[in-house]
Amino acid sequence: MHVNNNITWADDTRFSVANDLTIYLFVHADFSVELGVELNRTESGPYEMVRGTENLQELGHIVSYKGKRSMNMWGDPYCGQLNGSDSSVNPPIDSNHVPERLYIFEPDICRSMYASLVGKASLFDLPAYYYEISRNALASKSAEPGNKCFCRKNWSANHDGCLLMGVMSLMPCQGAPVVASLPHFYLGSEELLEYIEGGLRPDKEKHNTYVYIEPTTGVVMKGVRRFQFNIELRNIETVPQLEKVPTGLFPVLWIEEGAELTTSLVEELKDARTKLGYVEIVRWLLVALGVAAFLGSAVVLLRSGSFKVWPRSRNSVSFIMRPGTFNGGGNGSKVR
Repeated sequence: MHVNNNITWADDTRFSVANDLTIYLFVHADFSVELGVELNRTESGPYEMVRGTENLQELGHIVSYKGKRSMNMWGDPYCGQLNGSDSSVNPPIDSNHVPERLYIFEPDICRSMYASLVGKASLFDLPAYYYEISRNALASKSAEPGNKCFCRKNWSANHDGCLLMGVMSLMPCQGAPVVASLPHFYLGSEELLEYIEGGLRPDKEKHNTYVYIEPTTGVVMKGVRRFQFNIELRNIETVPQLEKVPTGLFPVLWIEEGAELTTSLVEELKDARTKLGYVEIVRWLLVALGVAAFLGSAVVLLRSGSFKVWPRSRNSVSFIMRPGTFNGGGNGSKVR
């Protein structure tokens, strides 16, 4: 978890107001987020997932979360879809049909997000496919019309609920006036950075969300998920604490969850890939031996003259055709 202790606040009224609102938010509001704790110590789910016994490409796909097959709080079947996995299990990647998008369900924000394919990569001396979060994943409705159903009017009286590029309201999800974004509003609108002068510096290396997938097994070799949670401060002249506060989004904290294969697991993965390579070689070798044996047998039979001509059956009928005799009522044909 990262708090905003790198921002110079001086005597800005926004800091004291945000501090009071943050305390109120976490004490009184029904708002909970998983702060990047280890997966085996975090209560999340239960999930219902596809085992991939009928279609391996559906391995790990989420069918339901906490008994729900869609996130109804968005009021739209498209935005409520449970796409992808929980990122712990993924199907192998077919090199001939590499998916352009990798979907992951994020329970903290009650929706599925996707990372876009960047290309092939190499990690730990192993081949991988590299995906990173797309700019359109948290795009405004003007940039990505499909995101319009994430706009909910009930969260703010100031607008229709559709926010700027790179942010989304969590009011329908968490029941609190919280706005999600990437850390330091990375991939967000430039307007968001103007609220905190000089305090926010989006950096791809520090604030990006990405994942490396080993194609043969679908194992996540390395991945990082990052989110920032903000609150909206509004200028309300009738409230003393808010009369001098400009309206805008105030960053409260951002969280980071990451995983990377250990050295021992990398070695096990390398060993598994080597054995699978041997199996593939043996498979094609057996196919080649089978074809060679068939061709060799055919050549031997041809050279030895062992093919027998079946005798003609007594019940067989043959027609002897002679030029110019067929049209004569059948005189040119002979039956025996």
